[in-house]
Amino acid sequence: MKFSLTAAAVLSALGGVANAAKIEVLTERRTTYIANDGDRHGLGKFTDGCKKNSFPWMKEICIDDKRNRAHAVYQTNRKDCFKVTHETSGNCNCELGWGCKTCYTKHYTTTAYNW
Repeated sequence: MKFSLTAAAVLSALGGVANAAKIEVLTERRTTYIANDGDRHGLGKFTDGCKKNSFPWMKEICIDDKRNRAHAVYQTNRKDCFKVTHETSGNCNCELGWGCKTCYTKHYTTTAYNW
């Protein structure tokens, strides 16, 4: 999945195959939802489980870290499913002065509904 110890989730607000929605999670940081128009919506430090949010267009987002999948449920009751298609890692938190950590990023893209 696209998760690291910080969680940055990238999802498309208006999903669908043509829109190529995606999720990106950075461990130890944050999860960010990225809409089709490129707007970024922070979800906080969140890498696994389901979470309600305050966005008027989304009911909840669920991330299954172990199975490298996620889904978003919108206010219209439409549901988009995602799977990890790319993973990266690198140094992070070096600026804190305690030495660098290795952080992982998982990138999710839309897939046929399967959970």
